[in-house]
Amino acid sequence: MKVVSGGLTGAIGSAISNPIDVVRTRLQAELSPLAADGTYLAGLHKGQTPRYTGTLNAFATVARTEGVRSV
Repeated sequence: MKVVSGGLTGAIGSAISNPIDVVRTRLQAELSPLAADGTYLAGLHKGQTPRYTGTLNAFATVARTEGVRSV
Protein backbone atom coordinates (compact mmCIF):
# COMPACT_ATOMS: atom_id res chain seq x y z
CA MET A 1 0.00 0.00 0.00
CA LYS A 2 2.84 2.40 0.83
CA VAL A 3 4.56 1.73 -2.51
CA VAL A 4 1.37 2.41 -4.44
CA SER A 5 0.72 5.58 -2.42
CA GLY A 6 4.26 6.80 -3.04
CA GLY A 7 4.05 6.10 -6.76
CA LEU A 8 0.68 7.83 -7.07
CA THR A 9 1.93 10.86 -5.15
CA GLY A 10 4.99 11.10 -7.39
CA ALA A 11 2.89 10.83 -10.55
CA ILE A 12 0.51 13.57 -9.42
CA GLY A 13 3.39 15.84 -8.43
CA SER A 14 5.10 15.31 -11.76
CA ALA A 15 1.89 15.94 -13.71
CA ILE A 16 1.47 19.27 -11.94
CA SER A 17 5.06 20.48 -11.91
CA ASN A 18 6.11 19.56 -15.46
CA PRO A 19 3.84 22.07 -17.26
CA ILE A 20 4.81 24.75 -14.76
CA ASP A 21 8.49 24.07 -15.44
CA VAL A 22 7.97 24.26 -19.22
CA VAL A 23 6.23 27.65 -18.99
CA ARG A 24 8.77 28.99 -16.48
CA THR A 25 11.67 28.01 -18.73
CA ARG A 26 10.10 29.58 -21.81
CA LEU A 27 9.33 32.83 -20.02
CA GLN A 28 12.86 33.03 -18.61
CA ALA A 29 14.33 32.41 -22.07
CA GLU A 30 12.72 35.62 -23.28
CA LEU A 31 14.45 37.80 -20.71
CA SER A 32 16.94 40.22 -22.24
CA PRO A 33 19.83 40.93 -19.90
CA LEU A 34 22.40 43.40 -21.18
CA ALA A 35 26.13 42.78 -21.03
CA ALA A 36 28.47 45.52 -19.82
CA ASP A 37 29.11 46.63 -23.42
CA GLY A 38 25.37 47.06 -24.09
CA THR A 39 24.91 43.92 -26.21
CA TYR A 40 22.16 41.42 -25.50
CA LEU A 41 23.23 38.17 -23.89
CA ALA A 42 20.11 36.11 -24.65
CA GLY A 43 16.40 36.34 -25.18
CA LEU A 44 14.58 39.05 -27.05
CA HIS A 45 16.45 41.67 -29.00
CA LYS A 46 15.46 45.28 -29.43
CA GLY A 47 12.23 45.54 -31.42
CA GLN A 48 11.12 41.93 -30.88
CA THR A 49 7.81 41.28 -29.17
CA PRO A 50 7.45 38.53 -26.58
CA ARG A 51 5.55 35.37 -27.54
CA TYR A 52 3.50 35.45 -24.35
CA THR A 53 1.79 38.32 -22.53
CA GLY A 54 1.94 36.56 -19.17
CA THR A 55 1.94 33.25 -17.36
CA LEU A 56 -1.67 32.30 -18.03
CA ASN A 57 -1.30 33.28 -21.68
CA ALA A 58 1.79 31.05 -21.89
CA PHE A 59 -0.12 28.06 -20.48
CA ALA A 60 -3.02 28.64 -22.89
CA THR A 61 -0.77 29.18 -25.92
CA VAL A 62 1.31 26.07 -25.28
CA ALA A 63 -1.80 23.94 -24.73
CA ARG A 64 -3.50 25.35 -27.84
CA THR A 65 -0.57 25.24 -30.28
CA GLU A 66 1.33 22.19 -29.08
CA GLY A 67 -1.38 20.26 -27.28
CA VAL A 68 -1.65 19.19 -23.69
CA ARG A 69 0.57 16.15 -24.28
CA SER A 70 3.51 18.36 -25.32
CA VAL A 71 4.24 19.47 -21.76
